[in-house]
Amino acid sequence: YLSNSTRFNIPGLVLGCLPIESLLRSTLECFYNQTCVNTLITYLHNTSINKTIFNALDSTIYSGFFPNMTINELVNNLFVESESWKANISYTSFYSQCQPTFCTYTIIKRNSALFICTNILGLYGGLMKTFRHVIPAMMAIYI
Repeated sequence: YLSNSTRFNIPGLVLGCLPIESLLRSTLECFYNQTCVNTLITYLHNTSINKTIFNALDSTIYSGFFPNMTINELVNNLFVESESWKANISYTSFYSQCQPTFCTYTIIKRNSALFICTNILGLYGGLMKTFRHVIPAMMAIYI
């Protein structure tokens, strides 16, 4: 618990109902200010962190990140847009360059209920017909 005298407002930090909402709406302002970075480190009571020297980000060096940029914008910039991918598929070029000795492919599909029912009925009918001829012959041999 912090008393009112030790309260510190972090520039760019937004509070929301959910932690992820707060994070995505927050900005990097504090990390561009050395005083803010030093104050954050003093609030962390881990001794290994307190011994490490952290420098604030330099806004004069272009990195693509700006102090007022939200974390949500950073996350969105990390992903590759699907429009930027241009697929160039050429099977003839593949076969001429790779020259495979043989080619196989697999078709994966689900059988319909009608197909399954007709196969089961066909198997049942075939077994019944076979047993009608085989069982009497075996009984004649056995008896």
